[in-house]
Amino acid sequence: PNPNPNPSPKTNATPIPNPNPNPNPNPNPNFDAELWQQSRALAYAAVEERLGMLAAEGGGGGAVRVLIVDDNAYYRSMRKQLLRKALDAGGVAFAQLHLRVDLTTALRRNAQRDRAVPGRSLRRMASLLEPPVPGASLAERHCLTLDGADLSLSGDDVREKICAFLAAAAAAPQVDEGAAAEEQALHARRRNAESLWHQVDIGTRRLVGALLRELDPSEKKACGNAISGLRRRYLELLQQGDRELVAPRGDGYASLSSALAEGDAEALAAAAPKDFLRYCVVSDNPSVAAAAVARLSQDQG
Repeated sequence: PNPNPNPSPKTNATPIPNPNPNPNPNPNPNFDAELWQQSRALAYAAVEERLGMLAAEGGGGGAVRVLIVDDNAYYRSMRKQLLRKALDAGGVAFAQLHLRVDLTTALRRNAQRDRAVPGRSLRRMASLLEPPVPGASLAERHCLTLDGADLSLSGDDVREKICAFLAAAAAAPQVDEGAAAEEQALHARRRNAESLWHQVDIGTRRLVGALLRELDPSEKKACGNAISGLRRRYLELLQQGDRELVAPRGDGYASLSSALAEGDAEALAAAAPKDFLRYCVVSDNPSVAAAAVARLSQDQG
């Protein structure tokens, strides 16, 4: 591994990095890394296209439909890219079929081929290969490893085993756990926010009725419309975060956003109506302002 041929040991020697890291296991001096990357991008695009075609065709008869991606995929990161394609397609399982072959067997079989791969390429591939570990990650949830040195793999028993494996994988496709957890958290926040706003809505609605009771009967109709308009405007301001609520749980003021973040429904239910009263006190309608002052005095008393 040390590119320095000097056999003299140097304990403080700085290792010399490889000036031309090769992503391809074939250390061919004529290898074009950019062309290799483009080829893989085209292959992944073809996978996306086929997945889209299968989704458009839909399923039928309960048969498991399999899209085979025949690739060495020696790095886990390569296989994770294919998992992402399956996750993006939705409802598609990603399964790995690993044909395990020792290097000696692979070299012997390769020598018998009409177009043999350079032996150095196989050795480098063996050194880089990251075999799947069943259950180690989301991408490796569905893994089946077969002994490639066994020449009986073409038998019916093996075919049945592979078909059963694919059927089990198809019945339990992977789910983007991070996205699912985020969606659940978002849903919980929405439900909580809806609950808090419901408390504010009920409290201010009740207060409208209480203010109307403070008014002279002859003023109720006109002032009722004014109070309802003030309430709508107040809720709009709350949604914009422009109002501050007096929180009974501590000194000072707590903004609406803080109260919502804390999920303190009790504080909001108690604070919003009081804040709405103060909002009505500065109303342009003298009768509404007077009713709000009277109600505030009652609450303080």
